[in-house]
Amino acid sequence: MDFRTRGAVTAAILLALTVFLFAPARADQTQDAAQVASLQYLVGSWSCSFQTADGKVHALSQTISATGYGWLHATATSGAYQQDAYIGYDTRRAQFAYIAIDAGGYQLLTSDSPTLNNSTWQDAYPSGEGHGVFTEVSPSEYTIVSSWTQNGAPISTRDTCSRQ
Repeated sequence: MDFRTRGAVTAAILLALTVFLFAPARADQTQDAAQVASLQYLVGSWSCSFQTADGKVHALSQTISATGYGWLHATATSGAYQQDAYIGYDTRRAQFAYIAIDAGGYQLLTSDSPTLNNSTWQDAYPSGEGHGVFTEVSPSEYTIVSSWTQNGAPISTRDTCSRQ
């Protein structure tokens, strides 16, 4: 993953957060409600630090808000880099979804975890090789530990975000 992709993973998993409720109600609607509610944790402004594959530490600012369509919208910036992302919960597939869009294209991350906290995310597109774990450390801090392969070498990073 390059810097843009790393930012996408950070923004995405950060963002990994609120509701896609276009599907009809199901019998396990209580579980869906818990998953949707867990996304509210991400709403607000976050200041993050993350490490890129070259070992450099970068700062990222992110603002996450609810949309009128049952999704969260996140805008992440780091220097001249900007990314928009949407995150929600797809009740039909019973999974969280995160779609990041930037000048380099788009990325899709998904998670079958039952709640946002301690959720495991898979890079569904474009590479399918990366994964990460989102952990709520406290009401004002979370971490994302990610790993992937780049040029045949394994890469692992830890991102830390604090509520502003």
